[in-house]
Amino acid sequence: MVRLSVSKLVSIGASVGAAAALFAVGAVAVAQTRPDPQPAVSGRALPVGSYRETCRNISLNGDRLRARCIAKDGQSVASTLSVRACRGAQVRNDNGRLTCDAAPAARTR
Repeated sequence: MVRLSVSKLVSIGASVGAAAALFAVGAVAVAQTRPDPQPAVSGRALPVGSYRETCRNISLNGDRLRARCIAKDGQSVASTLSVRACRGAQVRNDNGRLTCDAAPAARTR
């Protein structure tokens, strides 16, 4: 049986509490720098693509994908794309504009 004094228990508790606080701060920082993909407002799944990393306020209405995307100069640009034109290709942010990648997205079976 191990016996610990009250001061040792308090010290251990403080260390565990500090570690938990650091973990919580780190988790918040990660969440702020890499937000989860946003669900489509329409309830339909958003098209696949790298645009999700640099675009915000993403919505899908019919075949119209709308978002505010970051351009190379750091400006936020409103962009709209008809995803029907992509024919299965992934969507990307091309200097603030939503565009279709040249190759269709690979399908897994």
